[in-house]
Amino acid sequence: MKGYIRYTQEEKISLLKKQKKSSLSINRWCQKSGISTASFYKWRKELNNPERNPIILKKEYAKRQENNFIEIPEEKPSIPEIKIILGDIHINIGKGGVNVAFNK
Repeated sequence: MKGYIRYTQEEKISLLKKQKKSSLSINRWCQKSGISTASFYKWRKELNNPERNPIILKKEYAKRQENNFIEIPEEKPSIPEIKIILGDIHINIGKGGVNVAFNK
């Protein structure tokens, strides 16, 4: 009966890096290393997904704890400028607020 080896996340990352540094194709490297190509691709998919990679999650958690908040990108809304003219009264509404001018 052929056994199998369980790899830790760190070992998987190390193996993926070794393959990337080698000049061999993924299929050839997996054959030489005794790893199935299905496992290799599964690990790569799993480790490239930040939601499933515990190492990335730990780093993100530590970063958030360091800052004590979650960073949310600030969106600056686009405010159009509106001009209203009522006879001698000019009203401008825009980024700077409301401006009312009386022309005589």
